Formats: sequence, structure tokens, C-alpha cells
Amino acid sequence: MSNPTMFLIVIILIAIALLTALAVKPTITITRAGKILAFVSIFVFPVLAGTMGFNEHMQQSKKTEFCTSCHKMMDYGKSLSIDDPSHLPAAHFQNNRVPRDEACYTCHTNYTMFGGMKSKLRGLRHVYIQYLGTAPDKIELYTPYNNRECLHCHATARGFE
Repeated sequence: MSNPTMFLIVIILIAIALLTALAVKPTITITRAGKILAFVSIFVFPVLAGTMGFNEHMQQSKKTEFCTSCHKMMDYGKSLSIDDPSHLPAAHFQNNRVPRDEACYTCHTNYTMFGGMKSKLRGLRHVYIQYLGTAPDKIELYTPYNNRECLHCHATARGFE
């Protein structure tokens, strides 16, 4: 287990313990310290745990294994291993031009100010379609691929220019 995950589990356990203490002995809140404890246990720890959990899930959704876990995306995941140097995704993946554990996200995110968040919102749409909708037979990009995304990594590469 990673450190952020372990820390999140500790925060959740502390929140549960504090809420249990308040439920068992509500008279704690009579004193000023009890009111502070109640505020921390009812508002601060749950918000902190929720924020940390959200962040952890956002980081996990950048992983290549997450992207290729959908039935429709499995073939795209397999295409990263094709032995054809002209196949752009495979060439990038196999030659470590993109981080292998975040290959899909690296190329399919938008590197503008709110590009990462827009990519995550599009990803939520994919999750919705995977579980509640009907996936299209042919998967297409929402917008044409912008060369700007390539320049994020390749702008200073002599071979690319």
C-alpha cells in the first residue's frame, strides 16, 4: 500500500473513532473542548478524508492499467505492444518516450490551464458509458488531436523539429 493510501486509512479511522466517541457520550460537547472535538470530528476529518480519497482516485485514474481495464479499450492497450516502429503509440510506449504507467493520460490530456481537469471530466463520461450506457462500436476522439499536445514533450527535441 502506498503512503498516501495508508495515511488516508488512518484519517478515516480517526474520524470513525471520534464520531463513535461523540455518539457514545454526547455530553462531551458541553465543554468548549468538546465542541471543538465535535466540529473536528463531524466536519474537518470527513472533509479531509473525502479530499484525500478524491485525490487518490484521480491519481489512480491516470494509470495505463486503469484506462485499458475497460473491455472496449483492451485492444488499444494491446496496441502499445505492437512490434511496428511506425505505429505511433507503440513506438512511444516501447521506447519510454512516455511514462509507461501513465501512457494514455500523457498523450490524451490537454496541457492547457484546465486541461487535466477537462480530461478527467471526459474520463468520467467514459466510466458512465462503460457501466450505464452503450459504448459505440467505433471509438473516436472528441476533437481532432492537437499538435500542441505533442509539442508539450517534443518542442525542444532536435529530431522532432
